[in-house]
Amino acid sequence: AAVPPGLGPRSAAAVSDGTALVGLSMLPDRRLQAAGATTDISMVFGIVVTGGMPLLGDPSPNVWKFNDAFYPEDPRVQRLMLRACVDSKADDHLAVYATSCWLEEFREWLLAQGDVFPVPSVIFKDKLQTFAETGVLQYKEVRAADQMWFDANGNLKACNLDFDVKLSYTSTRASVILEYMKRWNVYTA
Repeated sequence: AAVPPGLGPRSAAAVSDGTALVGLSMLPDRRLQAAGATTDISMVFGIVVTGGMPLLGDPSPNVWKFNDAFYPEDPRVQRLMLRACVDSKADDHLAVYATSCWLEEFREWLLAQGDVFPVPSVIFKDKLQTFAETGVLQYKEVRAADQMWFDANGNLKACNLDFDVKLSYTSTRASVILEYMKRWNVYTA
C-alpha cells in the first residue's frame, strides 16, 4: 500500500523529508459539517517513502518502509513530536482547527501518574505499551494504539499525529490545496 495500514484513504500527494510524511486526507470530519468542512492532515514519523504512485497500473507493493533512524525512546524526539502538536495550533498559517495527538495525551497520562515527560529511554517502551493498550484519544475517540505501529518486540516503529484544518475538502480549488501543502512542507522541514 502507498500509505501504511491504519491511516485510511489518503491522497497520493504526500511529502517526506526522511522522518515525517505529511498527506492530505480526502475525508472531511462529518461531526464538523455544521462549522464548515475540514480536512484531516496526518503527520507520520518513522516512515520513509521509497517509491511513488504510477499514473496508470498497479502501484509497487514497496513504496514505504520503516525508518531505522527513528528513535522515539530518545527524550529529544519525544519533545520534538509533542512540539509538532502544540506549535501547529499556534501557527495561524496552518489553520489547525483541532488535533488528535497521542503525545499530548500520553504526557497528561504520565503526569497524572506522577511520572515525567519526556520519558527516560530505559522505561519508554513499558510506559508507552501500557498507554497504547489503555489510552483513548479524546478528540476523535480512537484508541491511542491506532496512531502507532509496533514491531513484534513491542518497539514503536512509527506513529502519526492528526490535525483537522479549516480547509474545505469539497469547495477548495486544487491550486489552493497545493499552496497550502507548501505551508506544511515548510513547517515540517
